[in-house]
Amino acid sequence: MTFASAECFTHCQIGIKIHHLSAPYTPNPLPLKVVFAGFFPTVESAEKLLKIKLPKPQHTIKGIKVYDEKTDLEAAFLLARGVKDIFNAEIAIGSSAGIGRGAVVIIYNEKTYFLRSQVSANLLDSSAEEIKERSQSAAELTVKAIISLVKHKKIPPFLEALNWMK
Repeated sequence: MTFASAECFTHCQIGIKIHHLSAPYTPNPLPLKVVFAGFFPTVESAEKLLKIKLPKPQHTIKGIKVYDEKTDLEAAFLLARGVKDIFNAEIAIGSSAGIGRGAVVIIYNEKTYFLRSQVSANLLDSSAEEIKERSQSAAELTVKAIISLVKHKKIPPFLEALNWMK
């Protein structure tokens, strides 16, 4: 089963952790092959490399896109869909966070799910520690969700179906 991620606020933590958990030298590895894990902090990089059209950010900081939670969910979906289409990945991840808890979208078995970090932060004025905590929370939850989906075929309770995105 192939895996690809297009990450912003999770800084490729998800892709790297899934790679480690899937490596042949890992005891009881996940049955996944990581085909891509990429970092996309700007609209330009995502649109050019993933051939998608992201929403206009509410703010930018040194080119970094800053969305609210609602738009983060849309951006995360578009990132996941873009990486899925380019790499024909069976599991695709997109992440985006600006103001709020951010969003991580997981496309798996032609179904779309999302989760949010348990930590809220604001890229415009939160401390570096708060931003890091938000990122780590989302990455850890996402890895737990992937393990649950792949190994146990169960949808964890913190993962929500995203039915309005196709």
